[in-house]
Amino acid sequence: MPTRPPIHRPAGARRATLQKQAMYARTPERQQRQSMYDHAWRVYSRRRLDANPYCVRCARLGRLRLAVVTDHIKPHRGDAELFRNTENHQSLCKRCHDRKTRLEDGGFGAHAPRSSSRHGPTRDG
Repeated sequence: MPTRPPIHRPAGARRATLQKQAMYARTPERQQRQSMYDHAWRVYSRRRLDANPYCVRCARLGRLRLAVVTDHIKPHRGDAELFRNTENHQSLCKRCHDRKTRLEDGGFGAHAPRSSSRHGPTRDG
């Protein structure tokens, strides 16, 4: 019986796969945050998008693009009160939401921006 030829994988491919698996691992914190996006959230999000159908960021730039995501203006980071606060929600198109997520959270492999307060006092004060 013939055997399958070996598959060529570039050097470091296995390490990259392991890093990606670790990044998306089901940690308790991640599971807690994901459990917040339940049926009630999906119903609320759909109603919000029906009431506010256009992307607020695109509208500020004079573009008219349909929103597909109910976004948290300030990332909730697992805080249930902030998660459900309707004043913290906005309608965004996928493009604006992905850009915002990447810049704020370091999502999609980007590094999260560091605030100066994380590193202690500055030399000036």
